[in-house]
Amino acid sequence: MKHAQYGFTLIEMIIAVSISAVVIAGAMSVQLVFHRSTNEEESIADMQANLDGIRFYVQKSMRQVGAGLGASVSFYNCRGGVETVNTMGVHNSNSIPVVPDLTDGGTDTDPDWIEYTLASNLTVTYIDGQFSRSWADVKDNTGFYHKNVLGLTINGVTCLMRLTNTVSNAHGDRLHFAPAHGGPFCMNQVITMESCGVFTNAAQTPSSPIPIINLGEFPFHALRVDDTTSPGSPMLMHGVRMMQDDSSDYIWTPLALGVEDMQLAFHVDTSDPPDDRGDVWVSSRDTLASEVGRMRALRISIVIRTPTPTSPIATARPAYEDRPAGGFDRYKRRTMRFVAKIPNRPSAGGTI
Repeated sequence: MKHAQYGFTLIEMIIAVSISAVVIAGAMSVQLVFHRSTNEEESIADMQANLDGIRFYVQKSMRQVGAGLGASVSFYNCRGGVETVNTMGVHNSNSIPVVPDLTDGGTDTDPDWIEYTLASNLTVTYIDGQFSRSWADVKDNTGFYHKNVLGLTINGVTCLMRLTNTVSNAHGDRLHFAPAHGGPFCMNQVITMESCGVFTNAAQTPSSPIPIINLGEFPFHALRVDDTTSPGSPMLMHGVRMMQDDSSDYIWTPLALGVEDMQLAFHVDTSDPPDDRGDVWVSSRDTLASEVGRMRALRISIVIRTPTPTSPIATARPAYEDRPAGGFDRYKRRTMRFVAKIPNRPSAGGTI
């Protein structure tokens, strides 16, 4: 008896393998598209999260900039001289050291950046009794600690000294800010107080209350786009100027990845007398010294891009303020423009 033969012919096998290959290839293609789409959505979500974080940080910082200080501050830097800087300064060039641009108009070719004095530990007291270039009797020294930076505002000028120690004696609470009482801090030079009109080491009694602002340990901050260290991976950097242990330079740390441009404009109150409202937006130059106490708001434009150029459509970095658009490429971008209010006006301080 002959038995029936079961199985597939060679042609049937070829057809089955071909169909399976088509189905598998289709499934892999769908998976690849899904994976790519998921990665792109995550990149876009990351960009938006970075933009939201930048806006929150900048708006919060601007509310505290220069609180209780004069339009500028003077201090003894680590390079051996008295330095006077604005409590907030916008730079129209991305160069470090700063290359001043004080002329209106022109075309910007790089990101802007900003320096500002920010109190990380805003505590206020007043001179209550006498003071000199190296110490002050105060109403209360609670919350003031070794290494804190102090701002003494006299006749609208703020001098910065680093606190060396606090004592309570027959005079009450006293703050010391002279080198003899502490470590090797660059800011502790009595000649700094000459900028505030204090020219003698003798004790003096103020004619009106002089505020002393506790700014924390590191009051000098900056925001700057770094597009040169790694041109393919630009980022927004946050800088802190140490001003102790023989250092006058910023220490930079990444704040947000992918930021390729930051353009700034400041709103100036031109009324006489000032009425606390901005009148003119300035975007094509640095801040003038006469404008620092009249800045009422900051307009910030941020451009952020994906890490890799994967867009199927070529786009260009958009134009903002006085910087024109960039060349076309395959990066995907997100942008944000917002306004941060600057509520703090410079303090007139006390008198001697």
